[in-house]
Amino acid sequence: MLCLRNCDLCQILSKIPEEARNKNPEIRLSEASQYVRIGAVRDSKPKHRFTRFLQHISNPKGNSRSSLHLELIREWIRICDEGQCSRSGGCCPDPDRSRMPTRVIDVGDGYTACLVLTDKENTSEGAQYIALSHCWGTLSEKQREKSRTTTSNEKEWRTQGFLVKELPRTFQDAISVTRELGQRYLWIDSLCIIQGEGGDWAVEATKMEAVFKNAYCTIAATSAKDSTEGFLNRLEEKGSQYVMVPKSSHGKVYVCTSIEEDFDGDVMKGVLNKRAWVLQERALSRRTIHFTKSQTYFECGGGIRCEMLTHHPFIAALPKNPKRPSLSLPFPPCFPILLKSTD
Repeated sequence: MLCLRNCDLCQILSKIPEEARNKNPEIRLSEASQYVRIGAVRDSKPKHRFTRFLQHISNPKGNSRSSLHLELIREWIRICDEGQCSRSGGCCPDPDRSRMPTRVIDVGDGYTACLVLTDKENTSEGAQYIALSHCWGTLSEKQREKSRTTTSNEKEWRTQGFLVKELPRTFQDAISVTRELGQRYLWIDSLCIIQGEGGDWAVEATKMEAVFKNAYCTIAATSAKDSTEGFLNRLEEKGSQYVMVPKSSHGKVYVCTSIEEDFDGDVMKGVLNKRAWVLQERALSRRTIHFTKSQTYFECGGGIRCEMLTHHPFIAALPKNPKRPSLSLPFPPCFPILLKSTD
């Protein structure tokens, strides 16, 4: 039963609309999930991990560059790599140097990066790469020069490299995420395919299926309308109160003010998905990290995970209503289970 006293839990439960409380003043905690987020928490190892991710939820800035945000993305990938994503064996393709694209970017760890020809230059054994899905947008000629490889700069960019800070913001962000995920190579179409006269777009475009299918994962710059905007600069405040309830009929649970999950609006109807190539890129990718204007989503063969720590398993295909999908498959121990309403 809900009681609205002056405590952290009651402050959160006070978010339930007054009209609903008047209609049923004895709403059970599990029924309150229509208005606030309630999740059951299994013991996590290490024990502090889940609490740390809850701290990310409560971050009032919603900083997509924060260490906790990046740690959460790494955790999603670890769960998938270990086959705990509800898909047996995980979704990551086996490392195979022969499946590398013609060119990739060696992101390094400093101020510069360089192009690598994978069939002529050294790529490490068991090499993998990340692919970027992004909008080119309408750029000025000067902006285009910094965002594409041509016959005039290809050799220089391979032998001497280029300054990361001179790249468009979206490319800089993709390099940052690639480094944070512990990967060395990144594929960006306009940099890894020679553009313009004398280029090899006609040949490389036919390999697009293999590029996204064999990528370690795909970074989707879902919120950026062009390559100059970036996707790690989320400005909207995204704070959420939370409290841990150590004992309930469902065991240990957390309760927090709900921030709406809208995969359909954030991703399916996002700026990026207005681009013709994206349907193919998303369908072929084994797993995709969607950076949207409101939160980050991780999509793999086992379903969709969101920054609010819920898991939307696939039932044959994408959920028809991603805001409230059925939660029916097993969950990894370090993530919460969203309690369903009993009505």
